[in-house]
Amino acid sequence: FIDLGVDRTLASHVTGLTISAWIQPKEITFDDHYIVFLSTDSGGLPTLRSRAALGVTRSEELLLIARSDDDEPFRFLQSDADLVIDQWVFVSGVIDYANGRLHLYLDGQLLESRTVSFAQPLSSAQPSGMNFISGHYDGYQSGFIGALDEVRIAGTARSASWIRAQYL
Repeated sequence: FIDLGVDRTLASHVTGLTISAWIQPKEITFDDHYIVFLSTDSGGLPTLRSRAALGVTRSEELLLIARSDDDEPFRFLQSDADLVIDQWVFVSGVIDYANGRLHLYLDGQLLESRTVSFAQPLSSAQPSGMNFISGHYDGYQSGFIGALDEVRIAGTARSASWIRAQYL
């Protein structure tokens, strides 16, 4: 568990967001497991009011969650990743608020893309209050179980060629 702190502007007032990481799953259990989780504050406690998250589902799918306004419904994108225990893979989730698009990549290749309707073309201007990489937090059992390397959070929607180049 790596706490990135509170009141971070990692995902504040940007037209896009990219979350990337090398992951090596050790266990995939009955719950969804978040690699990176950026959310609004709930009195210092984790909240499901996430602004952006990249994770792995109990069905071994990659999951990207996004919303531009902290009160709008979540926008989801899931794709079967056929993850293998103890095998390293490069995963990326791209949120394009300006163009209403979500993209999931595995090993530099586009897995899934979806057009969505965001409430606004920028993410919320408010700082995100709960920000973490993997781990468990005071009973909030949703951390990624495995190894992580080169975790990146960028306040821009990276292109497919940029994602591919990071994998190579």
